[in-house]
Amino acid sequence: MKINLLHISSNARIYSALFLLFLSSTFLSEGYSQVTDSLVKTKIAELEKIWLSHINDATVNFKQKDIPQTQLLLTNMINYGDTAWVNINNSLYNARINQLKNDVGVDFNTNYIENFNTGINTEDDLIYRRRLQTGLEWDILKNGYYASKLKQQQLQNELLIQTLQNASQVSSSSYVKNASAVIYLYNAQKISLLEKRLTIVNQQLKFANDLNKLKQIPYIEVMRVVQSQTDIAAMLQVYKGYNDLLAAHYSSFKTDEIYPLCDIDVNKLLQSHAALKTNALRDSIVNLEIKNLDLESSFINNIGLRTALRYNLFDPFYVEGNQRDFFSASLSVTMPIPFGTKSAKKVNDAKAKLLQYNNQHNNNDEFFSEAVNGFYEYRYKLKQYVNFYQKTFIYKELIRIDKVKQQFQDVEFNPLKALTVIDDYLSIQIEMLDLRQQMLIQLLKMSVKYPEVQVQNIIKPFSLDSLAIKANFISANLSVYTWSDALANFKPSFLSNYVMLNKISAVILSYKKNGSNAEQVNLFFDSLLLNGVNVELLVGNNKLTAKNFKRSIDSLIALTKGRAIAALHLDVEPHTFDDFKQNEGKYMDAYIEMLKNAKAYCTEKNIKLNASIPVYFKEKYLTAIYSLCDKIYLMTYETTKAESVVNRIKEELILGKSKTVIAIRTNDFANRNELDEMIKKLQELTGVFDFAIHDLDSMIKQDNK
Repeated sequence: MKINLLHISSNARIYSALFLLFLSSTFLSEGYSQVTDSLVKTKIAELEKIWLSHINDATVNFKQKDIPQTQLLLTNMINYGDTAWVNINNSLYNARINQLKNDVGVDFNTNYIENFNTGINTEDDLIYRRRLQTGLEWDILKNGYYASKLKQQQLQNELLIQTLQNASQVSSSSYVKNASAVIYLYNAQKISLLEKRLTIVNQQLKFANDLNKLKQIPYIEVMRVVQSQTDIAAMLQVYKGYNDLLAAHYSSFKTDEIYPLCDIDVNKLLQSHAALKTNALRDSIVNLEIKNLDLESSFINNIGLRTALRYNLFDPFYVEGNQRDFFSASLSVTMPIPFGTKSAKKVNDAKAKLLQYNNQHNNNDEFFSEAVNGFYEYRYKLKQYVNFYQKTFIYKELIRIDKVKQQFQDVEFNPLKALTVIDDYLSIQIEMLDLRQQMLIQLLKMSVKYPEVQVQNIIKPFSLDSLAIKANFISANLSVYTWSDALANFKPSFLSNYVMLNKISAVILSYKKNGSNAEQVNLFFDSLLLNGVNVELLVGNNKLTAKNFKRSIDSLIALTKGRAIAALHLDVEPHTFDDFKQNEGKYMDAYIEMLKNAKAYCTEKNIKLNASIPVYFKEKYLTAIYSLCDKIYLMTYETTKAESVVNRIKEELILGKSKTVIAIRTNDFANRNELDEMIKKLQELTGVFDFAIHDLDSMIKQDNK
């Protein structure tokens, strides 16, 4: 008989080991059993240490570029143009235009004939032995001087058309370069996470083999780890292979940042559709194409007008030594009979109308429909990303639960499976990186295929909260007041786990004035810092003044023994004095003066200054308080209606919504559900995202009702 010690806490494992010893007297030799149990305990202890060393791997934070950097990346895709190609092309057109300018249509020609005899029939008019004709011919219209002028204009129009087209064209080489850079960047991020995963599974495999040999886990568990190891190694090979090939090109490339998530601004996309109908650039191109049609079909191109000047030399057969020479001039005109003139014009008009139609219709609606399909594909990938994002919350919660189980030495804690949870979480992060890479490349493709849309202008920042499914728990930033009662009634380890379970991001922590509970408070303090919870040092001394401020706070901070304080939190209440109404001005002036000293003190110590105040301070005092403090906690106690709270804090919200924290007391509500609903309602009505609960001790007791 064998008991699986992998599922048993350290305390329970001792009893299990004793029980195992008892059973082994019947089934196994005592010595063998003791050795086996000792080995299992050792392996489990080592495995727990490895799991603890990888807890931080579960915290994946990516540095984000900003939207303007993404817009710049997409803008750089525009080829204004490919400089080398454009320059060569322009040079070719200019050379052809200059060539035509220098060609005025004048030709030099020479004609020489040598006749050896007159032949049999003299009627062939071979009356000369030899003849020489030389001279100049000038084509004025067709294929000549004016035709050259028309051709020059056509070439100039073609050059202008290409220049305009280049203004909206995207260079394929630019796309390849930018796409490669994006792949390289995201591959580097994925490689980093894969290497973490490989470290985890390699360690898992070693212990899985050992525990299988000790009959603690079945071999199928070993096979699962081997499969995971194979998958990770294969992915690493792919990503590293690509990046190694491009390392020389991107050796100075920063790989510690990723581009932000973007969404498509549908309104701007529709505006780009409307703009396509009146695209001045494309209209100019079409007008130039129509002009070239007119130039090409010009009637002058069909009329020939040629003049010539020749020198003629004849040497007659029958008169020796009587050569004749003379100059002659000629003029010739050719013109087609204009039977098809109207038809040719109709053909030309039809071509022009077709160009205009394509410009206004085919290049707009069909083009836009294709573009929309491309952006739909992008947004579908974005939806997939959101789904993975939601899964991360599940794995974060599983990791948190494992931490709690391990701290409480729960019998259900399994370090081997806990490592698998971290590995699965990292796997999801890799999938999310891959989707971000695909989405950015999709935007690059859209820039290439549809430059007229100007993708860089229709993207907008994307907030995951805008599409992510809302969880049942409160999504606000929660902080909690913690007085000495909580530490007197509960252990620090229990309190820290309770804080983590309730997703509290800051604890406002109080020490007794005499420091008698400092040891317990500091244990709680350390546990909070270990779990990434901010700690605000709570000061509740109503006798605190500007004069004794530094001395009093220094003595209080000394109790923390150098632990990192996020903020100094003042819970000084001048309004509680019996004569406050009669001497309000005196008390409030002293309070403001104390805050000024506190602000100077906190600035020197590089910590924030927060304060808790009631909801009825006058506006002139509120203005000063909001200007001096980083956060103001409004104590909205004895009120259970959200609308009433909103009405009472109107002035504070105007002064600084981002600085406002709404503090709620648990004792005002019958149960936790009512308190949570109050927070959700206040979020909707005020837009405030920061809430504080008074206090940790009563919060725990309310949960236990």
